[in-house]
Amino acid sequence: MLVKNQDLRIVLFVHARKKDFIERTFGDANVIVEGVDLDAPSRRKLTLVMKRAAKYCLNSNSVRIQRYMKWKFEKKYAYFFAAFPAWAVFRSRTLRRMMRAMDYFFAEKDRYRKYFDAYEPDAVLITDILNERDVELAQNARFFSVPMIAMVRSWDNLTLHGLMRFLPKKLLVASEEIKKQAEQLNDCPSDAIEIVGVPHYDNYVKGAKISRESFYQEMGLAPSRSLLLFAPIGDFYINHNTTDAHVVSVLSRSDSNVIVRFSPTVPVKDMDGAHAPSHTVFDRPGINFVKNVIADQELSAEDDERLLHEILFSDAVICGPSTVALDAVFLDKPVIIVNFHPDARGYYDGIRRRYDYDHFRFAIACGAFRLANSKEELFSLISDYRKNSSRDAGARAILRRAYCGPSDGRSGERVARAVTNFVSKPAQSAFYREKEAPSMKKPPYITVEEMRAHPEWTRENREGGGTRFEGSTAPGIAFRYFTDKKAAVLDCGPDRGMFAKLLQERGFENVHAVDFYDNVSFPDRSKLTFHLVDMNREVMPYADKFFSGVTAWGIGEHMENPYFFCREVHRVMKPGGIFIFALPNVFHIISRLLFLKKGTFPRWNISNNHITVFTKDTFAKTFLRYFELVETVYTKPGIQYSFFPVFDRFLPANEWFANYIIYVLRWKSIDSYGK
Repeated sequence: MLVKNQDLRIVLFVHARKKDFIERTFGDANVIVEGVDLDAPSRRKLTLVMKRAAKYCLNSNSVRIQRYMKWKFEKKYAYFFAAFPAWAVFRSRTLRRMMRAMDYFFAEKDRYRKYFDAYEPDAVLITDILNERDVELAQNARFFSVPMIAMVRSWDNLTLHGLMRFLPKKLLVASEEIKKQAEQLNDCPSDAIEIVGVPHYDNYVKGAKISRESFYQEMGLAPSRSLLLFAPIGDFYINHNTTDAHVVSVLSRSDSNVIVRFSPTVPVKDMDGAHAPSHTVFDRPGINFVKNVIADQELSAEDDERLLHEILFSDAVICGPSTVALDAVFLDKPVIIVNFHPDARGYYDGIRRRYDYDHFRFAIACGAFRLANSKEELFSLISDYRKNSSRDAGARAILRRAYCGPSDGRSGERVARAVTNFVSKPAQSAFYREKEAPSMKKPPYITVEEMRAHPEWTRENREGGGTRFEGSTAPGIAFRYFTDKKAAVLDCGPDRGMFAKLLQERGFENVHAVDFYDNVSFPDRSKLTFHLVDMNREVMPYADKFFSGVTAWGIGEHMENPYFFCREVHRVMKPGGIFIFALPNVFHIISRLLFLKKGTFPRWNISNNHITVFTKDTFAKTFLRYFELVETVYTKPGIQYSFFPVFDRFLPANEWFANYIIYVLRWKSIDSYGK
């Protein structure tokens, strides 16, 4: 699509040995292909040190497992023990910024000087923001003052490959979940990120190019048999890999055709030169550039189209920790994950640890992938999916939304449009907005009118629901008091509606919600009564004494007039009803010390939307005029501003260390105030 824009001149940096292939595939009058030695490592040792530091200062589950593997199997004890202070220290955003500055300072900044001098680019597109060579190109671009637009290549990158070593002016990501990872793990500003989907899947949206019969004939498959697709685990992901050959042997005893689709970049040495069993076809895709080196292959368009048909015409896709699993989910095909071996293996010797990587753990937890822990379970799952191919379809839809992003077949268009717009006016990109456009920049505090005028501002934090519902502490408190499932319950400020969803899942039949803006997506909207209300000043559209229970999870600190809101809640509640009101804990020891030193609170800083503070006396003479205090619950203890959050687990959940306060209040007559 970029090639069609003749106003653009495109220079591609590729492996020198792949130059001819890339020119044949993408060549055009406005495309220049430069063959570059991308195998050569950095000539500065400190750059390699920064690469490793960026890897292990990320404290994701994926990185923790890899860190342990360095110690257990590679005996690299220094990596293992150095990582602990690294991730603790680099929990600080300021120190992460310092680390990126050091990375740039030590970088080899003139490796690509001749290309910058020759082409004088208006922008640089980084196609893999965590790749070492791409990082080096980005540091060169920064040195020559050329703005950068970058992409996250795959769904596992931001939790598996470490911290982003530079922040581009514009970052293109596939989905909302990856956007959240870029913000929370890598400090990328929300308005610098654009969700574009996966361009690779645009072709998948169009469906099959040939019939099932033609595909079977082309692949030499038995017409009367159904089809199973197996993507081997590969030698990179499992020690002493005898598992793939074992799975092929097991599947060959089924009554199905089996296609074994090898990875173009991950070898399976145990099956090199092996002959396919009966009713089994070996598909070895990829174009070789170095003899006998699989890791350097590239897929052709024919290879990719064949994979599309292999997935579409199969009953189920069977694999290990492979991206083929996500390909299958995009096409709504059942996915069965191999979790057994021909011999006894422990957690780290086998494949199971790979399924605890963050991206795979999400897929398994939501039910999109099913684990087969034995060959018997494998055949049982295959049988279940044959009987009901729509089983787990809802879970697959969740995973598609989380990691695949838009599936309208226009992802490539979005990428091309983003790049074209960036090249034409890079200084106007979201991260480095020019001063002449201040009206488009989100201010630290936004009013209700601004929320409604700029709905994208309210969607930047997609955690949802105010107080984050990690574990069961917060909703568990509510369900101790909300016992009548036929009673009317109101959730104030639901954001995406997580608590409303939990109410529905618990069987509550009369669930209502009001908010400043409409961002509700989690619950079943057909069973939810929602009203748009400015709770600072507008009367809620309910009769007096309507609700038995009301919740407000973390909205009081955002409100301009919480006392009007308090009176409205009292009006719409039945006598004796329960009102649950959650807030950040302003009495935390860090809050007290910071206020003593600087006259401000860390949770009410210049960069967030918190504006209202409730002291004990203020709360008593306002809210407790209308409600009786039944219980005060302190939750989530921790020193979240410390470099050493590992100690959080030892802290008590009290006024001094809890991050949130949950007030449980009971409606009382105003006439009883002071009694």
